[in-house]
Amino acid sequence: MIEIDRFCPQNAGSESFSDGVSICMVKTVVFSVDPVSPVDLTVNSVSSSSDSCNLTVTCSTKHAHISSIFTCDTTTCYQEGGEQSEVTTSGASLHVYLSNLSVICDHSNQVSWTRDMKNIEHICALLAGLQHVFVLHGNDLHLDTEKPFKLDEQTDLFWRFNSNNNIAKCVFNNDPVVYYKYAGKVELFGPNYSLKLKNVQHSDSGDYKAVVVSEQEQRVAEYKVIVQDPATPAKLTVESVSNSSDSCNLTVTCSTVDFNISSSFRCDGKICSHAEEKDLKATKEFSSLSVYLQQDTIYCNHSNQVSWNQTMKVLKSYCETETGISICVVKTFVFSVGLIIMVIAVISVHIMEKIKK
Repeated sequence: MIEIDRFCPQNAGSESFSDGVSICMVKTVVFSVDPVSPVDLTVNSVSSSSDSCNLTVTCSTKHAHISSIFTCDTTTCYQEGGEQSEVTTSGASLHVYLSNLSVICDHSNQVSWTRDMKNIEHICALLAGLQHVFVLHGNDLHLDTEKPFKLDEQTDLFWRFNSNNNIAKCVFNNDPVVYYKYAGKVELFGPNYSLKLKNVQHSDSGDYKAVVVSEQEQRVAEYKVIVQDPATPAKLTVESVSNSSDSCNLTVTCSTVDFNISSSFRCDGKICSHAEEKDLKATKEFSSLSVYLQQDTIYCNHSNQVSWNQTMKVLKSYCETETGISICVVKTFVFSVGLIIMVIAVISVHIMEKIKK
């Protein structure tokens, strides 16, 4: 006789037959799990000083979010409170943490995962020790040498892109030499051999250095160039309008392809005001979206380091339309009533003249 307990889990069922054979029956439960939704990592705020950089980020899905603070000095970064995680209502896990110099946001369950990440070096110029230069896509860019130097027979100047790509070479008593890859793309000018990049493209984003090479190397200029497109138009939508006898409440959404802000407003008589928090703003990778109120007009601004775009709407016009008492309607009604009165008067006079005759 086989001892069932040795081979079957305690919570499993078993059945014995007359011939001494026993069967262990184990139930298996299969769950159907959907893939997790995309996750979004947003930089909410950045503050910098001469020796530190602090940023607040939010790791979010449609139904959950985690906010975390990161602090960086000139050599390293750390996450306040350490790694953070949260279990969502669907049973998935939301996790935000720091790896090397990247903030990583993971959304995962037993069958799938999604990730969004940001490089802190792109946000905190302090870490790279570089001066950030922003330029509009398609424009020209001038980069100057920043420290004094002097060329001689044993001292040359090199402009380099991303450390190991030589752009041009300047030697004593000779014209500058532009390497083939950058021919027609760059120019060097002036006594300090400043660099001019023509018609910059997104592939031109990166680190640029001017290095004086002799017995030792000395950096005389260093920049982080970021090429940006013009800020896309912001869409301002009135989502809902509700009216009472003495006020009008509206909810508007200011949005672009990347992010959006919703806010509520109240118009009472001649005055419109925020129904909640004032002047909302969202920031993401060197661009921002803001919504604010001036008198009875709502403004939606989308801007980056090289351009901005604005959309506006007059709130009261939506309240008038919803209540059905807009100025145009009133004028039409008054005109119609006046016309009817005039017609009745003409008919009455005509009838009275016939009676007299």
